[in-house]
Formats: sequence, C-alpha cells, structure tokens
Amino acid sequence: MDQDSILPKHYIEKLTQLDEFQNNDTGILGASYQDISRRENNSNDDIGVVDNPLLITSGGLTNIKAWQTVGGFDERLFIDVVDHDFNQRLIENNYRVLQAKNIVFYHNLGSPVNKPLLQTMLGIKKDFSPADHSEFRQYYIYRNSIIFIKRYSTKPIWHIIILLTTLRILFLFQNPLKKMKSALQGIRDGMNYSIRHDEFFKQYLKNKKAQEES
Repeated sequence: MDQDSILPKHYIEKLTQLDEFQNNDTGILGASYQDISRRENNSNDDIGVVDNPLLITSGGLTNIKAWQTVGGFDERLFIDVVDHDFNQRLIENNYRVLQAKNIVFYHNLGSPVNKPLLQTMLGIKKDFSPADHSEFRQYYIYRNSIIFIKRYSTKPIWHIIILLTTLRILFLFQNPLKKMKSALQGIRDGMNYSIRHDEFFKQYLKNKKAQEES
C-alpha cells in the first residue's frame, strides 16, 4: 500500500477468493481505485478480472516467486513509473498483471486541476483530467519515463518525442516554471541514462536470457 491508499473492509479476503489468486502465472492481482480527491472510480462499473499492464502496485497482492524471478522492484527509480517497470518485467516473464474491476479501494492521485480555458488554449483534451504534483515529483516522472522508454520501447526516439509534448501540461499547475525546471532536469538525466551502466537491469536481462535458454 501507498501512504495515500485506504482499503475497505474485507478487501484482501475478496481478492484471495478470486480464482486468479490461485493461478501460478498471476504475477500481481490488484483492484480498481476511486480517486479520493476527484470522487472518480476507474472501474467504470465493469466486472470481472482483466489484464492491465498499467495496474498500480498499491493495493495489489504480489506473487513472491514472480517478484524474485524478475528481480523485485527497482528501488533506484524511487517514485513514479516503478509499478509500470515492475509490471513490464512480469509480463516479459509470462506472468499476468491482473485487475479486479469490481473490487475498489481509495487512492489519491494528486491535486486535481480545473482550468478548462487554459487547457483548451494548450490543446489538451477536455476529457483529460491532469493531477498537480510537486516539482520534486516532476523530476522523477520525466526521468523515469525516459528510463522506461529506453528499457522497453522498440521506438525510443518516437516515444520520447511524444513524452516531451506533455510538458505543456505543466502550465496548468501551480508554480509552473519551477516544475518545468525540475522536469527538464529529469529529462536531462533520463537522456543520460544508459542500460550499459545499469547493473540492476543488466542483471535482469542476464537472468531472463538464462531462463529462456534453460
């Protein structure tokens, strides 16, 4: 659990009663969340269990064997994209990342922003609801996003360009210039990242290759 997540009563019991909890290929089994600050529910009233590579790890039950197989969480990422990185390694090792759509907990994604006119001027879709984060987090959001792209994308340059277009979102937030500076610092460090100097990820690739050859 993250510090800003709240689980309802019988939450773990409900997850462990699902058939998918017993499956050996389940890497992580999580639920849907309702954003406390927006009163929005990301389950969309769906039912059942679905594959979701973007599942947040907060509120999730993690298969310890799967966790060990993929090398655990990359703690050097610290915050943001840590769960996406973990999920991707699970998927690459034939584990499933599952979300129970009709089981819900409460989570805070950040301070909601409501500036429709400025959002229109910046060419941001009206139905997109951005969340404001501190300048501290903006650094990790952009740095870690580029690290993720370099690790897993088959077209890294294209995806980095798409990421850079999201910088305009920062002008919707408080103290946009400070947050832009932090984001640019994150982009700089992300662009300097190299898998060749990443002992954690190189070990993961080595273990993955050994398992494929065995």
